[in-house]
Amino acid sequence: MTGVVFQVSVTRQAETERRALVGAVSDTGRGCAANWTALRSLDGYVHLDDLRITGGPTTDTQNVTITGSGVYLLCGYFQKDSSHATPEATAGAAITVNAPCTVPAHDAARTEDGALDC
Repeated sequence: MTGVVFQVSVTRQAETERRALVGAVSDTGRGCAANWTALRSLDGYVHLDDLRITGGPTTDTQNVTITGSGVYLLCGYFQKDSSHATPEATAGAAITVNAPCTVPAHDAARTEDGALDC
């Protein structure tokens, strides 16, 4: 839901020190950017995670708030050093953020079984 806090969990593992970076942008059909720096430059970028990891596996959970409704692309990058370098691995997934359900204050919004009709 728009403006509601939800959790994003990222599990990662590396034999040597690496950065795991995750962000979200509106899904316009373009796919994830080429690297972390390019992703951060896009309009509507939302920061989700940026941790250095050695060993593992380890899971990190972040509370996230996305304020606009629509489809978002979660983009993950796994790289050695610089955020503008070519990542060693990438991952992407889409999520849908729905606008909050607004229900009138009267009983006309209830269905026959008593549930609210959004």
